[in-house]
Amino acid sequence: MELNSTALTKRLVDTVPGELIVFRISDHCGHCIVLGHEGQYTVLGALDMHSDQTPQPFHFRRNNSSRCVSYRTEWLVNPEPDQAFWAGNQQYRSTPGSLHLEDNRWIVCFASVNQEYSEVHFDLTSNNICDAPSTDAAPVLKWSVWENRAEFEREADPLFSVTAAQD
Repeated sequence: MELNSTALTKRLVDTVPGELIVFRISDHCGHCIVLGHEGQYTVLGALDMHSDQTPQPFHFRRNNSSRCVSYRTEWLVNPEPDQAFWAGNQQYRSTPGSLHLEDNRWIVCFASVNQEYSEVHFDLTSNNICDAPSTDAAPVLKWSVWENRAEFEREADPLFSVTAAQD
């Protein structure tokens, strides 16, 4: 038998920054990016785990012993530029879910779900938490994600799509 998936289950402590995972919080399940590890916690950026309290992509921490489904780090992002995509457009600089092209890197913004932390920006190119995009960056407000390049090239449906929070 051959399966067309690279997914596997693991504990958060065994993940690395940049991994795409499926994670459940209470009644909500969705796709997250592993943003980093802080002691006994893993910082996650939720992309499509929306609720009335968190209607946009947000970041949060969970205990390292929690389990998840991982698509590893070979997932693919397909930006869908629109009229907002121009260098120097600062209107969406801190908009949750926005993806920014800065030089040759792509940066995504996650909102805070509480006052303990501010928004977090994550560089998808180097898989690191980073500063906010520069004032020269170009924002993309909608983007889709595939499990891997092969799925994208065979024109399979994306795993999910992200639309930046609208004011």
